[in-house]
Amino acid sequence: MNTFLSSLSSLPSWVMLAAGFVVYAAALWVIIRLLLRDSVLVTCPRGGRLARVVFRRGPDGRRDRVDRCSVLEAEPGKRCDEDCIHQPALRPLA
Repeated sequence: MNTFLSSLSSLPSWVMLAAGFVVYAAALWVIIRLLLRDSVLVTCPRGGRLARVVFRRGPDGRRDRVDRCSVLEAEPGKRCDEDCIHQPALRPLA
């Protein structure tokens, strides 16, 4: 254990600072993804198929807009009218 601590003290301070920044940025990214996005399984109102949709949450916590939709990824010509924002979630996805 003592050798590990002494090896850390021999690293340049900018390396330690950069490593701390990377850890901070990664933690912030994970927290923002958990708080501002909602991934659910819904029935697409346009196609009637099951769709895995990632919604962006607004400031009030409700679904604000569609970030990603499995139906749109499978069919590139389709446009999203975001009608599924008001659809009830069949199952929340982690």
